[in-house]
Amino acid sequence: MEETSKIEGLVLVIDANIIIAAFLKDSITRRLLLHPHIKVFTTDYTVDEFLQHKDFIIKRAKYSKEDFDELAKIILPKIKITAQHNYFSKSEMAKKLIGSVDEKDIPIVALALTIENKGIWTYDEHFNVVKDKIKIWKTKELAKYMFGET
Repeated sequence: MEETSKIEGLVLVIDANIIIAAFLKDSITRRLLLHPHIKVFTTDYTVDEFLQHKDFIIKRAKYSKEDFDELAKIILPKIKITAQHNYFSKSEMAKKLIGSVDEKDIPIVALALTIENKGIWTYDEHFNVVKDKIKIWKTKELAKYMFGET
């Protein structure tokens, strides 16, 4: 009983690479993203970035456009997309934290500073520059937390 309450309603901010990975193959990333006790948020900018990779995903995963669209109907509704005006007030602080490393990640950090959450889930190592302010989750660590897997 206690284990369930520990993970129930785990709120995370995700980067585009998590969405892309979930689309590329049926993996632990997809399993975690679709887990009913994990709530994921991302920025409108991140979804635009993901959609720019649609052709790459279709080619790499050997999907038809219809396959991609069917998968999108399953995965995308799970992701809460947040408009810029909701996290804009934290953009300057986010810029100070990660802007010198990767300006494209300012919106993700700003969102993580804006909403109540348990951290950012990403594959990008450069997010470690903000780990003193925001918890950074790697997929392996999240899987262990959720499923006891390594």
